[in-house]
Amino acid sequence: MRTLKLLLSIVVVLVIILFVWLKFFYLRGPLAIQDGQLTMPQLSAPVDVYTDEFGVPHIYAENEEDLFFAVGYIQASERLYKMDVIARAVEGRLAEAFGADLVGDDKYLRVWGFHRIAKNMVQNMSAESRTLLGRSLEGINAYIDEHMDDLPVEFKIAGHKPIHWTYEHIIGYARLMGHDLCLAWMPEVIFGGVLDKLGDVKARELYPVYPDTKPYIVPKKVDNFSSVAEFMFERERRVREITGAIGSHIGSNSWVLSGSLTKSGKPILANDPHLGYSQPPVWFEMHLVGGRFDVAGVTLAGVPLVVLGQNQYYAWGFTNVMVDDTDFYVEITDDQHPNQYFYDGEWHDMIIHEELIQVKGGDPVAFQVRETHHGPIINDVHSILMKNESPPISMSWVGNYMTNELEAFFGLNTARNWNDFSSAVSKFWIPGQNMIYADLEGNIGWRPAVALPLRAKGTGLVPLPGDDPQWDWQGFVPFDEMPYLFNPDQGYIATANNKTIGDEFPYYISAYWEPPARANRINEMLRVPGKKYDVNDMQAIQMDVLSDHARDLTPYFVELLATSDRSQANYQAAYDALINWDYVVGKEDLAAAVFNVLWFKFAYNLYGDEMDLIGPAFKDGFFKLVNIAIRNSIFLLENNPQSSWFDDVSTPNITETPAMIVERSFKEAIADLEERFGADPNDWNWGNMHTLTHEHPMAKIKILDMLLNLNVGPFPAAGSGTTVNNMQYSMLDPYSVVLGPSVRHIYDFANFHKGGLSVLPTGQSGNPLSPNYRDQAEKFNTGAYRDFPVDEQTVKSAGYHHLIMSP
Repeated sequence: MRTLKLLLSIVVVLVIILFVWLKFFYLRGPLAIQDGQLTMPQLSAPVDVYTDEFGVPHIYAENEEDLFFAVGYIQASERLYKMDVIARAVEGRLAEAFGADLVGDDKYLRVWGFHRIAKNMVQNMSAESRTLLGRSLEGINAYIDEHMDDLPVEFKIAGHKPIHWTYEHIIGYARLMGHDLCLAWMPEVIFGGVLDKLGDVKARELYPVYPDTKPYIVPKKVDNFSSVAEFMFERERRVREITGAIGSHIGSNSWVLSGSLTKSGKPILANDPHLGYSQPPVWFEMHLVGGRFDVAGVTLAGVPLVVLGQNQYYAWGFTNVMVDDTDFYVEITDDQHPNQYFYDGEWHDMIIHEELIQVKGGDPVAFQVRETHHGPIINDVHSILMKNESPPISMSWVGNYMTNELEAFFGLNTARNWNDFSSAVSKFWIPGQNMIYADLEGNIGWRPAVALPLRAKGTGLVPLPGDDPQWDWQGFVPFDEMPYLFNPDQGYIATANNKTIGDEFPYYISAYWEPPARANRINEMLRVPGKKYDVNDMQAIQMDVLSDHARDLTPYFVELLATSDRSQANYQAAYDALINWDYVVGKEDLAAAVFNVLWFKFAYNLYGDEMDLIGPAFKDGFFKLVNIAIRNSIFLLENNPQSSWFDDVSTPNITETPAMIVERSFKEAIADLEERFGADPNDWNWGNMHTLTHEHPMAKIKILDMLLNLNVGPFPAAGSGTTVNNMQYSMLDPYSVVLGPSVRHIYDFANFHKGGLSVLPTGQSGNPLSPNYRDQAEKFNTGAYRDFPVDEQTVKSAGYHHLIMSP
């Protein structure tokens, strides 16, 4: 026994030693250096880096080339693993690091062709841009070279080394972001699949939104298009999980008030872009000073320019325009012309891209990407789809065109007035953004930074005939014909991915908008008669959780349930909660829980039976893009209660009515809540089921998560995908929050020189052992903010960490 106890003691000690060694040594990874001095022979003069308590660097350089080198080096020191995953996604090189399971994803990414597009754009880069981007690349790669033997923990676990960054990675990252924010192709795939499997009536009833002004074009049915749709949805799900672009309410809120509506008499600008949650977060905060630059805000780690923020003259913000910048074309080929396509009465050669994917632990995989003048053939990369089950489908996307977003960002970072801003906006095409503006002179404005394809009449919501030139894009709407606002009479501008402009605008923008709930609520709060606003009001609006969607839909639920049998326990309590609800989706709210579970069940009962006929991946894609269900369900209840969608196709002997579907959904919702929380409705709190966890991609390795606490959360969350404080839950994994504000910014021009207010969802660093890995989470969840000073005296006297990078 003494021997056994001794052996057990030794084992325990060894386990403890192993745990300590793993957590604090082997798995620690390099922390970013924030104090002292670094000798960097690549510099021509010293660079001072002041890093605040939240890990935000304020970089002061004597020239722009040294500034950009320092930016690249510092970004890599905090986010190298995330940057490497992005670089691999841009090139379609994921299988090289992670194995054969990702070959299909690499093929899909190479069909989109971010790297090919970036190579072409690099050839047209200005000499100045090439020089400054090159310096940033030197900084990134210098950090990689210095730390190749002491890499972040993720590289040690995955067993690969980081790749060196090139110009194509920076440009391609912007294109990848364009893809992530491009949702216009998804409705086209959905309607094409519905048309294929369910027919014209179902397709038309699913999308009756702007029928008078934008006719629904159905040139011809595409056989087996649903197979193409299934493939695309499955690949998109996998790729977006890898890059962190999950969720479908990928939009934003932004508004700007003129001094006529504020207590100070000066403008206030607020912005919170909505993106998928992951750990580390999307944005990297920084303040750059050197040469022409004195700019602060957020960027993408790997991109050396501020994407959203302020300089010394003005501030700007973004929301997604939701532009329809994608069309699909059915190409004609035959066995005698496999690499040609028929167009305008003639056979034309396709462009053939020979691709070779390196596979970790396996043989390389070769394949071809074929391309017509419309764009790449999207269904070549799936073996089943190539067996004549569906015709070749090409994809025309604005992102395949030569554009100049890099020069646009240089312009946005250095603009001094509205004209400079407008010039920069004119160069920005993708991803299409509503850009709001406010400056020190008291001006406010809005411009859409987007390319609008000139199309034949109609929306093109299903694939178009590829052989007929009438369906081709005829260029783009000229910038000087685009709408804009400058100092509008109403004194404010608000954008929330809602319809951009009325039907008086002669060009088609989109038929796919976010549900108007957030926009309606923001406008409601900014139109209080006689009210003068301040920063506290802006914070309250950003955190508002009243759902205009619930306010529209709940009365229909109440009416349709009025004659239902509510004698069973808890039915009446839940019904009364809906009747008396103020539509505030609070964490402690019973009615919020009842409504959201009821809505979830209603959506699946309304559309799920038909989607089952198409396929599981298609069904998941439809419910992932929940915006269609949100908009269409209210339309059907208001305008078409006889719609065939209400009938459950799995019950052929019964013709269901809206009341029957709602009653079934209500019973299922009560059963779900009782199973989750028990029989007492007082325990049915929304925040107990609606939680936010920022998931690290390697937290699925449980021992690693236990050692390093990789995930941040869970946190009970108020709101939903239809509240201003957007906390969208997944319809595929209810009710986990997957998307929301990726940063909150407020700029008060009464104190503009002091900087703005900002908060990230978790923290600045990607190192789990860094104090800045999760240190903003509490502020974010409670609606608090941190100061982001830009005044040099304030920064240098604040007692921040001080690093000197010397040549």
